[in-house]
Amino acid sequence: MSRLALTLSLLLVLLAACQPATTPALNPTITQSRNPTITQSPNPSITQSPNPTITQTPTPTPERITLTKTFGLDAKTASEFAGAENFITRA
Repeated sequence: MSRLALTLSLLLVLLAACQPATTPALNPTITQSRNPTITQSPNPSITQSPNPTITQTPTPTPERITLTKTFGLDAKTASEFAGAENFITRA
């Protein structure tokens, strides 16, 4: 049993000796280039769709403007009323 303990302790000592000592540096040195090199392609490729999609909000119609100003309706309610089946005449 003592022979086994002696062999294990010897193995532990050898393993500890093989491991490098890792002590953190108190003042680590950071080096950085003063003039970093930036590389850019002489002809950058820009791809664009042949038919771009343009989304535009509709211009308010006179009906919407009148309903909003006169009755104090919000834009959604005014557009619903303005689109109703000719219940509201044009301003």
